[in-house]
Amino acid sequence: MHTMSDQRLIRAAAVIALSAALPSFLVGALAPRINEDMRFGATEIGIAMTVCYTVAGVLSPLGGRVVARLGTTVAARLTCALATLGLLGISAAGSAGHLVLALAVVGCANTMFQPASNSLLLGVSEPRRQAFGFGTVQGAIPVAALLSGASLAVAGAGPDWRLITLVAAAATACAQFTIGVGRPAVAPARSRPANPVASPRLAVLPLLVTGTIASAAASTLPSFTATAGHANGLSPTAIALAQIAGSLGSVAVRIAAPVAMSNAALGRRLGVVAALMAVGTVGLLLLVTGGQVGFVCGAVLGFAFGWGWNGLYNQLVAVASPGRVATTTGITQAGVFLGGTVGPAIFAVIAVRAGFGPAWAAMAVLLGIAAIAAISARPRSAAERRPARSSIQKGP
Repeated sequence: MHTMSDQRLIRAAAVIALSAALPSFLVGALAPRINEDMRFGATEIGIAMTVCYTVAGVLSPLGGRVVARLGTTVAARLTCALATLGLLGISAAGSAGHLVLALAVVGCANTMFQPASNSLLLGVSEPRRQAFGFGTVQGAIPVAALLSGASLAVAGAGPDWRLITLVAAAATACAQFTIGVGRPAVAPARSRPANPVASPRLAVLPLLVTGTIASAAASTLPSFTATAGHANGLSPTAIALAQIAGSLGSVAVRIAAPVAMSNAALGRRLGVVAALMAVGTVGLLLLVTGGQVGFVCGAVLGFAFGWGWNGLYNQLVAVASPGRVATTTGITQAGVFLGGTVGPAIFAVIAVRAGFGPAWAAMAVLLGIAAIAAISARPRSAAERRPARSSIQKGP
């Protein structure tokens, strides 16, 4: 079987990410419209997102092993198929319980997309192009949020939210045709790298901790921005524009950061990750103000920076685990999804009992802690300061 070109590898990886991320963001964005048909307020959103991320987190290590065993192409197709199935379940839901079950299926799709994407991207031969690929794949996730935000404006203009989810299901089904039939030119998962980073586990563990805490804060943005904005008196159009602007900013940051740091030492990359989280913290604090202008500005900063560190983060995970990318990514994604589970749950509890302001303040504290964790995780040994060249090159 022929090998896939760099462009096809990047395209396939981006399609996987977009298909897996879209369903949960769509539910979060359409929540005000869904709530008109059935009870689906802040508590129900929190439960639904908690179930989705719990399933993804618990099964992510298994998902990494499945990708390593089945291969990236099969895993990519399975991911898209599960996303389509989940969207069909959402469109047919008759109650909040049905939505929760559909999002559990979406959680299964999320167990494989990141290990498959990272494995595909390590087959890209040129370092800066590979870095662009990591950014593009992670940029596909806020694109999903952007499309979800736009869907709220469309739903406000008349079309039923069920029709919108059916259109999304058709799009994820069509994604199957964009996934190539070749195989990535990447080293087998069990092979030993020629010159690995010294003690890769030391590099992965702090990344796991940082990603878990940061994800807890960041995951609340696409889940609750629409509902919180509605509570603050913003129109559906204003909320949609804020989410679109923030998502575009997140796309730009997710692509620019790994490209700019493609040849930087691991410590410098972690420093940039911490800086992005710090700016995102400011955005979350602006959401606390409750004013419409502050809310819009905070949403844009929160999405762009507090949710824009993922591109560089996932590049670090791949670089720190040569020869075992799918398995290691499954482990780190378990932490990311654990954070995605805890974050919305904490937010929902605080929002119901004390209001959205204190809930956003709690998320700002978490993101600030994650920034500190990233700084403290910077490697100090000479062997770990710069990634091995072989870890970002095409495998044999």
